Amino acid sequence: MAGHLGAWDDRPCRRADVDLRTASLDSRAVFLLTRIDGSSTIADVCEMSGLPSAAAVEVLQQLLTSGLITIEKAPPKRATPQARPVAGDRPEVAPSRAAPSTSAQPPSASTHLETRPAPSALGPMRDDVLFLRKHGRLGHVPAEAWTAPGEEKYARFEFDKRELLEACDLSIDQRRDVLFHYHNADNLDHFELLGIEPTDDRKDLRLGYFAFSKRFHPDAYFRLDTGQFGARLLHVFKLGTEIHDRLQGDDKLREAYARVVLARNARASELLEAERARQAAELVRQAAELATYQQASADANKAELQSRLEATRNARRSRTDANPMAARLDKGEQYYLDGMKLYQQEKFLQAASTLQ
Repeated sequence: MAGHLGAWDDRPCRRADVDLRTASLDSRAVFLLTRIDGSSTIADVCEMSGLPSAAAVEVLQQLLTSGLITIEKAPPKRATPQARPVAGDRPEVAPSRAAPSTSAQPPSASTHLETRPAPSALGPMRDDVLFLRKHGRLGHVPAEAWTAPGEEKYARFEFDKRELLEACDLSIDQRRDVLFHYHNADNLDHFELLGIEPTDDRKDLRLGYFAFSKRFHPDAYFRLDTGQFGARLLHVFKLGTEIHDRLQGDDKLREAYARVVLARNARASELLEAERARQAAELVRQAAELATYQQASADANKAELQSRLEATRNARRSRTDANPMAARLDKGEQYYLDGMKLYQQEKFLQAASTLQ
């Protein structure tokens, strides 16, 4: 299904009649699909995705072209047409959520698909995201968790060997820890940075920050030559301290941030399970196709062999009708075939008697 996204305050809706397990989606498209709840506008979805504006618009267009979503037009607010979102474009002020359109549209089998907005599985997440947006950088939630379930912490992070080999007294493990958090701070949510869980309470937050301080407080290395790692340690420590102080002192901020992170992780897990189920179903389908092909090939080979044997017997009979020895050979061959058939039927005594 091809089409244009429309205006910033139009609303993307997931199609309820499409099985996502059969769709071929990359990680960006899968994640952005979790942000579409049928009530958020295009501007809201782009904002909630955590992706750059151009990337979010591009992925939305791909989902629309693939037929996984539809666009529900917002009621016109003025006579002049609204601008369409394009890559790199973004309104200075995000438009407010539009009410569902009630204007009648003629149905068309080629351009319009009857659908209803998919039920929102995100609960209060949209309101939480709008609340967190007011807190700037401290309210930012990355589009996805850095570490997937079962994945090693540094699996997707590539270290600069030159930085790892800089002159200092830190161990290799300490250097990796500092470089990972220094270069990757914008990709980690607050709980990942502090090494705690979104469900942890204020006491756990304090304990997590204590462990964080032991690793990144510059005073913990005052007897060591930290070299250029000293500035990186200070940067990570200041960021972690700022996050801890705000979360510890603002329950509303901490709870809203935790809800958004939990909703993000839950939807990512659901889509991951759906993708695993799709892959498993595909493997089963391929195995069934292979088994069918192998059986068909075996049947064809067996039929061809039997046909050749029959042709050989007929040719021999036609040449040696008057030859008693040929008749005895034919009879012996028939005994052999009958005996093998009994053997395959596990009638071993009868098979042995026939083959003697």
